[in-house]
Amino acid sequence: MIKANWSGESAFNLDLALTESLNWIENVLGVSIIKKDGAAPIHEVFQTSLKDGVLLCKLINQIKAGTVAKINLTATSDAAKRENLSFFIKGGKGLGLRDTQLFDTSDLYESKRIRNVAISLYWLGRAARGISTYKGPQLNLLAFQKMNCSACKTPINDNNYLATLTQQWHTACAKCCNCNCNLDPKKQFFMEGNNIWCPDCMVGATQIGGSNSGAGKGGKHGNHAHKHGDNECVSCHGGLEKGYVPEVDGSDRKYCTKCICDACHNPLIGNFNIKNGKKICDDCSCSSCGKSLEDGFFEMGISKFCEPCAHKKNEHDSKTKPTVSTAQLSNTNSPTSSPNKSTTTTTTNNNNNNNSNSKESCKQCHKPIDKKVRKGNDRDKFCEPHEHDKCCGKCDKEIHAQTLEALGKNWHPNCFTCEKCNKKLGPSDTIKKSTQGNPVCGPCSSGGKSSCHECNKPVSGQGVEALDHVYHPECFKCHSCDKKLADDFQEVDDEAFCVPCAKDLSKIANEHGHSHGPQAGSPFITSGWGPNDKCVGCVKPLNGMVAKLDNQYWHKGCFFCTDCKCALLSGFFPLNKKPYCKGCYDKNQTTSICSICNKTILYGHIVKTSTKEYHKECFDKGCTTCKKPLSAGQVYTKFSKPYCGGCFQKDTNCSKCKTAIKGEYYEKDNQIYCPKCQPSPVTSTIYGQRQAGFTVDPRSGKKTFH
Repeated sequence: MIKANWSGESAFNLDLALTESLNWIENVLGVSIIKKDGAAPIHEVFQTSLKDGVLLCKLINQIKAGTVAKINLTATSDAAKRENLSFFIKGGKGLGLRDTQLFDTSDLYESKRIRNVAISLYWLGRAARGISTYKGPQLNLLAFQKMNCSACKTPINDNNYLATLTQQWHTACAKCCNCNCNLDPKKQFFMEGNNIWCPDCMVGATQIGGSNSGAGKGGKHGNHAHKHGDNECVSCHGGLEKGYVPEVDGSDRKYCTKCICDACHNPLIGNFNIKNGKKICDDCSCSSCGKSLEDGFFEMGISKFCEPCAHKKNEHDSKTKPTVSTAQLSNTNSPTSSPNKSTTTTTTNNNNNNNSNSKESCKQCHKPIDKKVRKGNDRDKFCEPHEHDKCCGKCDKEIHAQTLEALGKNWHPNCFTCEKCNKKLGPSDTIKKSTQGNPVCGPCSSGGKSSCHECNKPVSGQGVEALDHVYHPECFKCHSCDKKLADDFQEVDDEAFCVPCAKDLSKIANEHGHSHGPQAGSPFITSGWGPNDKCVGCVKPLNGMVAKLDNQYWHKGCFFCTDCKCALLSGFFPLNKKPYCKGCYDKNQTTSICSICNKTILYGHIVKTSTKEYHKECFDKGCTTCKKPLSAGQVYTKFSKPYCGGCFQKDTNCSKCKTAIKGEYYEKDNQIYCPKCQPSPVTSTIYGQRQAGFTVDPRSGKKTFH
């Protein structure tokens, strides 16, 4: 079984591939590996010369300097040799190779699967073509047979081609997907999705170097910050004199007739194919051959096929026999027609009984559905792993178009409503998760109370909804200055503050080394990184929305809190060059914890008694038992809670002799002892009687007066 992600038809001549791999290593490192007499078989030479991992580590360091920081050059033990192989595998991941493209140490060291090692060197050779700093010899990819052109699907039989990490083209087939100009293999080009662009047409795409020379430092539009005019196409910056199509989401972005699908006339935002001079989007093209589906299509799961490809797939998947349905693509003649797709699909389902679905196949993966009973409108159309992804969390119907992901489920946008009041929820609403896993709005999550959170009186008429509570408009005030608040307020530690008071709190916090707010504005950027920068989370090339912290970058989908792994979509708190959410930032940033409420003390007055600290507002609540006001110099603490002298002596007995404690006491492991029953002072914490004017040595119990 081949571990790397090659198809079953991608077999190659192993001896030819091993010979080319060793020749490449010889040319890059300037060493001699293959002997001229050729006495030993090539696979033995390959395994023996690369077994210790030294040449592989040197090879990857030649491709990108510093990839492997440590090499065991004089490795004699098995552990040292395997460690070198592990360094090479880790370095390959740093260059963008996936786990499925890399071999295991046992594949080479124990000679279990030499083919996997050859495949790893193949992918490393492809990755080397996209590294701008590497100018050395290139691996002859043609030694690995079954390499077809990504455009015409015919084999590449000569060395006249362009290649990236995942695709390759004949030089004659390598054309810009926008202006159809031929790309120069000696110059840089750009790639976005499955499409290649010339530098003049590329807008916001990921830069990848050409096959015969490394990628440049930046394209003509590498850091694109162009402001589109009202009469300009957002894709190619051309004029709109011949008509345009607006963005699907209703924004003011416009696309000229050259940047829309020739079948459905919708903007070409994602991947598309070029067939017979026409640009066809993925929704209008065959999933197998890329042919336009203007004459109808056959639907299998979420994929669409033309008639010849559908018949071939049916013959190949004769065991699963997927349900096939036909549909027609709507084709309007005017390029200014509605951008909403009117593609209709009809699905034939002859089995409406959920209990007898074993003969059906999953619409997603085409595997037979198990016999497990599924309740719901469309859940019987999918296997157990895919029913969760393809069916709405509320109505259980299949999701065909836009999907909203929240609370671990997928939803129709119109179905994402509050479980209790059925209010449609949006990005600005406070959303909680119910016990059934459904969304609940802020007021309903607080118990559905219609009383004001401040005065506890019923709210009739218009109320203010904030901080997961409901207020009278006149009761919603700043926590600091009691100013009546409107829409312009800021939340600090679950309390509402006016903007001036929030700024004052921020100044106080900054003076003490704390921060209350995330990075200003959106944490994501769309340009500004280098061609060799990788995502810290997945170690893949950067594209789209990217978060930056110091010299580190993350994809939007990989940007999580370092501790709790929650998504950081609206901002983050940096600490030690790592991103955190506010809660985890507070836990890591401060050690001052109020002994009453157990919350961090970030600002305001602090009351200290011996080794305990309190919020002033918590301490002002008085004795834990009688609520009598306390002063910092005359307070007793028991298990971190403050008591007055009377309540402490009344309620406190020695845990060992059970006599009432008066004066000095000892606390250990949530137990209190009198001086006679005190435990060993080496392992105990001793507190003196809390009186003003002296401190107590925790080791000996000695009082020192000031």
